[in-house]
Amino acid sequence: MNQRITRPPPAQYKVKNKNPLPKGHFSVLLHESKRYIGQSRYLNEEQNISRHEASICFYPENQVNEEERQVIGKVEYTLINRSRIYNAMDGDSIDNFWMSCDAISQELERMCSTLFNEDGDVRNPALEEYIGTGDIVYLDSIELDVKWRGYGIGLLALDGLIGMLPSFEMDSIMVHPAGSEAHRNQLKATGIPPAVEFAATQAKLIAYYRLLGMVEWTPRNADYKLLGMWTGLRLPRIEQIVPHLF
Repeated sequence: MNQRITRPPPAQYKVKNKNPLPKGHFSVLLHESKRYIGQSRYLNEEQNISRHEASICFYPENQVNEEERQVIGKVEYTLINRSRIYNAMDGDSIDNFWMSCDAISQELERMCSTLFNEDGDVRNPALEEYIGTGDIVYLDSIELDVKWRGYGIGLLALDGLIGMLPSFEMDSIMVHPAGSEAHRNQLKATGIPPAVEFAATQAKLIAYYRLLGMVEWTPRNADYKLLGMWTGLRLPRIEQIVPHLF
């Protein structure tokens, strides 16, 4: 499991959509979230592991009014305040980290059990600096309307989302590159064997997320793969990755 963590060199996203990109600008809009405080803090059992959604928006050229905003996609993610859990804040404890993740989703529990042991400690010493005590954003999905795919807008949106999270200076972003359920259902109709389809989809997603500076945090031959990046590293600038969007 022990492996050297390296950062891939900057590379540009290759535009796949043949249609001209409409003129305008993009934004990421975080949806409202709530946190109970004071004596009410235990009304939400999983205070420090919470699901969130952000809209990916487009404004036509020369339009800045919110009523002109078009929602063209969304980012769904789980925010894990691991630093508060580690310090036993809000009644949480690092000892029940697995259980807390499992209460949210099976996928989150798989991530937790892969990277952390039963006591909540990091399994791979090479990752200790990155995920030992910092907070985590686990990407559940990035979705774009068909018209807007193939331009690299998802990468732009993810970079923008990270920039909106105030604590994310020494924390980590993770994703299990498996593709969306809708995409998997579409490919089932083609008759492609599931294992072949999954391997091809995963390889494309790994290359996609590596553009942002993510690397594999699980062994390359592992059946279950996790990509991650630590925001404390000097990461590729988004202007280098999708220069056509600037």
